[in-house]
Amino acid sequence: GRVQRKRGALQDARTAYEQAVRTGRAPTTVYEHFGDLHRALGNDRLARQYWEKALDRCRPRCDSLRNKLDALPQS
Repeated sequence: GRVQRKRGALQDARTAYEQAVRTGRAPTTVYEHFGDLHRALGNDRLARQYWEKALDRCRPRCDSLRNKLDALPQS
């Protein structure tokens, strides 16, 4: 997903992230990057959802992810 996103193939990235999270075993960074993708697509609700899932899976050192969530308007 990350490679596709960097190339601008956002729908391909979305498909790759969806497949990864569907397994339930994706690493924290996949959830974070999927949130980044949704933010880039203008979907703050889904960005928040995936960033929060990443935080749930994350160790206490996830300050950069907390900062992203804090920067979103409350919904």
